[in-house]
Amino acid sequence: MKALAFFNTSRIGKKDIERIGNHLKKRGIEMALCDNYRSCEIKDLQLVLTFGGDGTVLKAVPCALQNSAPILSFKIGSVGFLSAFELNQLNEAIDSYLSSSLVEDRRALLRIESALGTEYALNDFVMERSKPSRTIYLKVIIEGFSPYLVAGDGIIISTPTGSTAYNLAAGGAIIDPASSVYQVTPLSPHNPYVGCVVVGNSRKTTIELLDDRGYPLDCYSDGVYAGRLKEGQKVEVILSRKSVILLRPKEFDFVGVMREKLAFGGRLRDDFQKR
Repeated sequence: MKALAFFNTSRIGKKDIERIGNHLKKRGIEMALCDNYRSCEIKDLQLVLTFGGDGTVLKAVPCALQNSAPILSFKIGSVGFLSAFELNQLNEAIDSYLSSSLVEDRRALLRIESALGTEYALNDFVMERSKPSRTIYLKVIIEGFSPYLVAGDGIIISTPTGSTAYNLAAGGAIIDPASSVYQVTPLSPHNPYVGCVVVGNSRKTTIELLDDRGYPLDCYSDGVYAGRLKEGQKVEVILSRKSVILLRPKEFDFVGVMREKLAFGGRLRDDFQKR
Protein backbone atom coordinates (compact mmCIF):
# COMPACT_ATOMS: atom_id res chain seq x y z
CA MET A 1 0.00 0.00 0.00
CA LYS A 2 1.24 3.50 -0.87
CA ALA A 3 0.62 6.69 1.10
CA LEU A 4 1.62 10.27 0.32
CA ALA A 5 2.55 12.38 3.35
CA PHE A 6 2.51 16.15 3.93
CA PHE A 7 4.43 17.53 6.91
CA ASN A 8 4.56 20.97 8.49
CA THR A 9 8.34 20.91 8.91
CA SER A 10 8.26 23.95 11.18
CA ARG A 11 6.50 21.80 13.78
CA ILE A 12 7.99 18.36 13.20
CA GLY A 13 11.62 17.32 12.68
CA LYS A 14 13.39 14.83 10.42
CA LYS A 15 13.76 12.23 13.19
CA ASP A 16 10.01 12.27 13.86
CA ILE A 17 9.33 11.94 10.13
CA GLU A 18 11.67 8.92 9.94
CA ARG A 19 9.98 7.39 12.98
CA ILE A 20 6.55 7.83 11.38
CA GLY A 21 7.82 6.24 8.17
CA ASN A 22 9.13 3.23 10.11
CA HIS A 23 5.82 2.79 11.95
CA LEU A 24 3.95 2.80 8.65
CA LYS A 25 6.42 0.39 7.04
CA LYS A 26 5.82 -2.14 9.83
CA ARG A 27 2.14 -2.08 8.88
CA GLY A 28 2.83 -2.58 5.19
CA ILE A 29 2.45 1.06 4.12
CA GLU A 30 5.08 2.68 1.92
CA MET A 31 5.27 6.42 2.69
CA ALA A 32 6.37 9.00 0.13
CA LEU A 33 6.90 12.69 0.93
CA CYS A 34 5.31 15.49 -1.07
CA ASP A 35 7.11 18.81 -1.48
CA ASN A 36 5.09 20.23 -4.38
CA TYR A 37 1.52 20.08 -3.13
CA ARG A 38 0.00 20.75 -6.56
CA SER A 39 1.68 18.00 -8.56
CA CYS A 40 2.45 14.99 -6.38
CA GLU A 41 1.00 12.05 -8.26
CA ILE A 42 1.95 8.49 -7.33
CA LYS A 43 0.73 5.43 -9.16
CA ASP A 44 -1.64 3.27 -7.09
CA LEU A 45 -1.79 5.87 -4.30
CA GLN A 46 -4.42 4.84 -1.74
CA LEU A 47 -4.01 7.28 1.14
CA VAL A 48 -2.95 10.87 1.84
CA LEU A 49 -1.49 11.63 5.28
CA THR A 50 -1.06 15.08 6.83
CA PHE A 51 0.91 16.06 9.91
CA GLY A 52 0.38 19.67 10.98
CA GLY A 53 -2.56 22.03 11.30
CA ASP A 54 -5.47 22.85 9.04
CA GLY A 55 -3.12 24.56 6.59
CA THR A 56 -1.31 21.29 6.00
CA VAL A 57 -4.62 19.54 5.29
CA LEU A 58 -5.56 22.25 2.80
CA LYS A 59 -2.24 21.89 0.98
CA ALA A 60 -2.93 18.17 0.58
CA VAL A 61 -6.34 18.69 -1.05
CA PRO A 62 -5.13 19.10 -4.68
CA CYS A 63 -3.18 15.82 -4.50
CA ALA A 64 -6.01 13.98 -2.75
CA LEU A 65 -8.38 15.21 -5.46
CA GLN A 66 -5.97 14.38 -8.30
CA ASN A 67 -5.36 10.87 -6.99
CA SER A 68 -8.91 10.18 -5.67
CA ALA A 69 -7.44 9.32 -2.27
CA PRO A 70 -8.88 10.02 1.22
CA ILE A 71 -7.05 12.21 3.75
CA LEU A 72 -6.04 10.91 7.17
CA SER A 73 -4.87 13.86 9.26
CA PHE A 74 -2.85 14.25 12.46
CA LYS A 75 -2.89 17.51 14.39
CA ILE A 76 0.37 19.19 15.35
CA GLY A 77 -0.75 22.70 16.19
CA SER A 78 -3.36 24.74 17.97
CA VAL A 79 -6.84 24.82 16.41
CA GLY A 80 -7.10 21.90 14.00
CA PHE A 81 -10.73 21.89 12.83
CA LEU A 82 -9.94 19.45 10.02
CA SER A 83 -7.52 17.08 11.74
CA ALA A 84 -9.01 13.90 13.16
CA PHE A 85 -6.19 12.50 15.34
CA GLU A 86 -3.37 13.58 17.62
CA LEU A 87 0.12 12.47 16.62
CA ASN A 88 0.29 10.02 19.55
CA GLN A 89 -2.69 8.19 18.04
CA LEU A 90 -0.75 7.23 14.90
CA ASN A 91 -0.79 3.46 15.42
CA GLU A 92 -4.43 3.48 16.51
CA ALA A 93 -5.47 5.50 13.45
CA ILE A 94 -3.52 3.36 10.97
CA ASP A 95 -4.88 0.14 12.45
CA SER A 96 -8.42 1.54 12.19
CA TYR A 97 -7.81 2.52 8.57
CA LEU A 98 -6.45 -0.92 7.69
CA SER A 99 -9.48 -2.56 9.29
CA SER A 100 -11.83 -0.21 7.37
CA SER A 101 -13.38 1.07 10.60
CA LEU A 102 -12.95 4.82 9.99
CA VAL A 103 -15.83 7.09 9.00
CA GLU A 104 -15.66 8.87 5.64
CA ASP A 105 -16.49 12.56 6.08
CA ARG A 106 -17.11 13.82 2.53
CA ARG A 107 -16.56 17.57 2.03
CA ALA A 108 -17.67 19.65 -0.96
CA LEU A 109 -15.24 21.88 -2.87
CA LEU A 110 -15.61 25.22 -4.58
CA ARG A 111 -14.80 25.44 -8.28
CA ILE A 112 -13.36 28.81 -9.24
CA GLU A 113 -12.95 29.92 -12.87
CA SER A 114 -11.03 33.09 -13.77
CA ALA A 115 -8.22 34.45 -15.90
CA LEU A 116 -5.92 32.71 -13.42
CA GLY A 117 -7.27 29.29 -14.44
CA THR A 118 -9.41 26.76 -12.60
CA GLU A 119 -9.04 26.34 -8.84
CA TYR A 120 -10.69 23.98 -6.37
CA ALA A 121 -10.90 25.01 -2.72
CA LEU A 122 -11.97 23.15 0.40
CA ASN A 123 -12.13 26.25 2.62
CA ASP A 124 -12.40 29.43 0.61
CA PHE A 125 -11.40 31.69 -2.24
CA VAL A 126 -10.45 35.20 -1.14
CA MET A 127 -10.22 38.35 -3.26
CA GLU A 128 -8.77 41.37 -1.49
CA ARG A 129 -7.12 44.70 -2.19
CA SER A 130 -3.37 44.64 -2.82
CA LYS A 131 -2.81 48.20 -1.61
CA PRO A 132 -3.73 49.28 1.94
CA SER A 133 -6.26 52.11 2.32
CA ARG A 134 -7.56 51.64 -1.22
CA THR A 135 -11.24 50.80 -1.53
CA ILE A 136 -12.14 48.37 -4.33
CA TYR A 137 -15.48 48.08 -6.10
CA LEU A 138 -17.01 44.74 -7.00
CA LYS A 139 -20.23 43.66 -8.68
CA VAL A 140 -21.71 40.41 -7.35
CA ILE A 141 -24.10 38.51 -9.61
CA ILE A 142 -25.73 35.44 -8.03
CA GLU A 143 -27.43 33.43 -10.76
CA GLY A 144 -31.15 34.14 -10.88
CA PHE A 145 -30.93 37.18 -8.58
CA SER A 146 -30.44 40.90 -9.10
CA PRO A 147 -26.77 42.03 -8.97
CA TYR A 148 -25.47 44.11 -6.09
CA LEU A 149 -22.33 46.14 -5.40
CA VAL A 150 -19.67 45.74 -2.72
CA ALA A 151 -17.32 48.62 -1.90
CA GLY A 152 -14.69 47.67 0.64
CA ASP A 153 -11.58 45.56 1.13
CA GLY A 154 -12.65 42.52 -0.90
CA ILE A 155 -14.77 39.41 -0.68
CA ILE A 156 -14.64 35.82 0.60
CA ILE A 157 -16.39 32.88 -1.05
CA SER A 158 -16.41 29.98 1.40
CA THR A 159 -17.65 26.42 1.63
CA PRO A 160 -19.48 25.14 4.72
CA THR A 161 -16.12 23.66 5.77
CA GLY A 162 -14.52 27.12 5.51
CA SER A 163 -17.36 28.89 7.30
CA THR A 164 -15.41 28.77 10.59
CA ALA A 165 -12.19 30.13 9.04
CA TYR A 166 -11.58 33.62 7.55
CA ASN A 167 -15.30 33.84 6.79
CA LEU A 168 -16.19 33.72 10.49
CA ALA A 169 -13.69 36.45 11.33
CA ALA A 170 -15.27 38.62 8.61
CA GLY A 171 -18.74 38.24 10.13
CA GLY A 172 -19.99 35.37 7.97
CA ALA A 173 -22.38 32.63 9.04
CA ILE A 174 -21.41 29.33 10.65
CA ILE A 175 -22.73 26.51 8.45
CA ASP A 176 -23.10 22.78 9.01
CA PRO A 177 -20.28 21.15 6.96
CA ALA A 178 -22.79 18.67 5.51
CA SER A 179 -24.86 21.46 3.93
CA SER A 180 -24.93 21.76 0.14
CA VAL A 181 -24.44 25.54 0.01
CA TYR A 182 -21.68 28.14 -0.06
CA GLN A 183 -21.54 31.76 1.01
CA VAL A 184 -20.37 35.13 -0.25
CA THR A 185 -19.04 37.42 2.50
CA PRO A 186 -17.79 41.01 1.94
CA LEU A 187 -14.62 42.21 3.66
CA SER A 188 -15.13 45.46 5.59
CA PRO A 189 -17.93 46.75 3.33
CA HIS A 190 -18.53 50.50 3.34
CA ASN A 191 -22.27 49.80 3.19
CA PRO A 192 -23.12 48.20 6.56
CA TYR A 193 -26.23 46.57 5.09
CA VAL A 194 -24.20 44.37 2.74
CA GLY A 195 -23.65 41.13 4.65
CA CYS A 196 -22.95 37.51 3.83
CA VAL A 197 -25.29 35.67 1.46
CA VAL A 198 -25.72 31.89 1.70
CA VAL A 199 -26.12 30.51 -1.83
CA GLY A 200 -27.67 27.23 -3.01
CA ASN A 201 -25.37 24.71 -4.68
CA SER A 202 -27.05 25.02 -8.09
CA ARG A 203 -26.40 28.77 -8.42
CA LYS A 204 -23.26 30.23 -9.94
CA THR A 205 -21.84 33.46 -8.54
CA THR A 206 -19.95 35.89 -10.77
CA ILE A 207 -17.80 38.63 -9.26
CA GLU A 208 -16.58 41.45 -11.48
CA LEU A 209 -13.85 43.87 -10.47
CA LEU A 210 -15.38 47.22 -11.41
CA ASP A 211 -12.67 49.52 -10.07
CA ASP A 212 -9.30 48.51 -8.60
CA ARG A 213 -8.16 52.11 -8.03
CA GLY A 214 -5.01 51.37 -9.98
CA TYR A 215 -3.97 48.33 -7.93
CA PRO A 216 -4.78 44.72 -8.98
CA LEU A 217 -6.78 42.40 -6.75
CA ASP A 218 -4.88 39.68 -4.84
CA CYS A 219 -6.50 36.23 -4.91
CA TYR A 220 -5.93 33.30 -2.56
CA SER A 221 -7.24 29.76 -2.85
CA ASP A 222 -7.28 27.97 0.52
CA GLY A 223 -4.75 30.50 1.79
CA VAL A 224 -2.31 29.97 -1.09
CA TYR A 225 -1.61 32.92 -3.39
CA ALA A 226 -3.28 32.29 -6.77
CA GLY A 227 -2.40 35.53 -8.57
CA ARG A 228 -3.82 38.96 -9.35
CA LEU A 229 -6.87 40.15 -11.25
CA LYS A 230 -7.24 43.52 -12.93
CA GLU A 231 -10.13 45.90 -13.42
CA GLY A 232 -12.79 44.45 -15.71
CA GLN A 233 -11.89 40.81 -15.04
CA LYS A 234 -14.37 38.34 -13.55
CA VAL A 235 -14.39 35.32 -11.26
CA GLU A 236 -17.05 32.60 -11.54
CA VAL A 237 -17.70 30.37 -8.52
CA ILE A 238 -19.97 27.41 -7.91
CA LEU A 239 -20.10 24.51 -5.48
CA SER A 240 -18.40 21.67 -7.34
CA ARG A 241 -19.66 18.12 -7.60
CA LYS A 242 -16.14 17.08 -6.69
CA SER A 243 -15.34 16.41 -3.06
CA VAL A 244 -12.61 15.13 -0.77
CA ILE A 245 -12.90 12.54 1.98
CA LEU A 246 -11.59 13.22 5.49
CA LEU A 247 -11.19 10.03 7.52
CA ARG A 248 -12.38 10.17 11.15
CA PRO A 249 -12.78 7.72 14.04
CA LYS A 250 -16.47 8.60 14.39
CA GLU A 251 -19.14 10.94 13.04
CA PHE A 252 -18.01 14.58 13.05
CA ASP A 253 -19.47 16.47 16.06
CA PHE A 254 -19.48 19.98 14.57
CA VAL A 255 -20.83 21.74 17.66
CA GLY A 256 -18.54 19.73 19.94
CA VAL A 257 -15.48 20.84 17.95
CA MET A 258 -16.63 24.47 18.05
CA ARG A 259 -17.10 24.26 21.79
CA GLU A 260 -13.59 22.88 22.17
CA LYS A 261 -11.79 25.13 19.68
CA LEU A 262 -13.80 28.37 19.82
CA ALA A 263 -15.36 28.22 23.30
CA PHE A 264 -18.73 28.12 21.51
CA GLY A 265 -21.43 28.80 24.12
CA GLY A 266 -18.73 29.33 26.78
CA ARG A 267 -20.19 32.54 28.16
CA LEU A 268 -23.24 30.67 29.44
CA ARG A 269 -21.25 27.92 31.13
CA ASP A 270 -21.94 29.11 34.67
CA ASP A 271 -25.62 29.63 33.93
CA PHE A 272 -25.93 26.14 32.51
CA GLN A 273 -24.19 24.64 35.52
CA LYS A 274 -26.62 26.41 37.84
CA ARG A 275 -29.53 24.88 35.96
